[in-house]
Amino acid sequence: MSYGQFASIYDQFMYDQPYDRWLEVIRPYLKENMLDLATGTGALLDLIPHNVKVTGVDLSEEMLAIAASKRSDVTLIAQDMTKLELNQKFQLITCLCDSLNYLAAPEDVQKTFQSVLDHLEDDGIFIFDVHSTAKFETYFVNQTYSDELDKMLYIWHAVQGEVPFSVYHDLTFFIKDIEQDIYHRFDEQHYQRTFDIDTYKLMLEQIGFEIITIFADFDPDFVVDSNEEAYFDRVFFIVRKKEIMK
Repeated sequence: MSYGQFASIYDQFMYDQPYDRWLEVIRPYLKENMLDLATGTGALLDLIPHNVKVTGVDLSEEMLAIAASKRSDVTLIAQDMTKLELNQKFQLITCLCDSLNYLAAPEDVQKTFQSVLDHLEDDGIFIFDVHSTAKFETYFVNQTYSDELDKMLYIWHAVQGEVPFSVYHDLTFFIKDIEQDIYHRFDEQHYQRTFDIDTYKLMLEQIGFEIITIFADFDPDFVVDSNEEAYFDRVFFIVRKKEIMK
């Protein structure tokens, strides 16, 4: 997926995202190095303590160019997270801000899990979050949202997808040209899909991960499993690569 024009307004569009809360989730697991998948414009990387050696991977070179402008002491690589080819292993790998939901096929989720496993040190930690199935059934079923920001207006149609727990995000942006005092329009379509907790657990365990905890909405005490009935928006998985006995 190309993020050419979208990259230039991404940070403004995502202004209300709680990157500080994502940092608090991963902080207990920060060691000497980490890899952040789907790192985007580097909003999270900008918050990571400078004593941690950070690598960010994203498909979009436009996004990475913006990330590079924020912080010079990180390594940024344009790659597909389903088939990573990095000559290094990491103590911590993250994939946050529901980035995993951009993988439409379960096979691609499994490939990503395998890529992560291959790039983790023994006992290394993988942390990711996804939208809950309840969120897809509540907020992503043919709903329309809009907002007016500084020099930008957007309209967002969340169109229910053909398969369960999927959505097309049809986005229309109007960006103000101050010099000409007109608005320029451009459109984006993003597709997301999620799976239930049991499906993710099965995939992870089959690949070779040990599940440490699964919780909801940035609260480690809000532990959830397949039988959880309470509503929540976002599910966090913290898992460990099992050490191979020699």
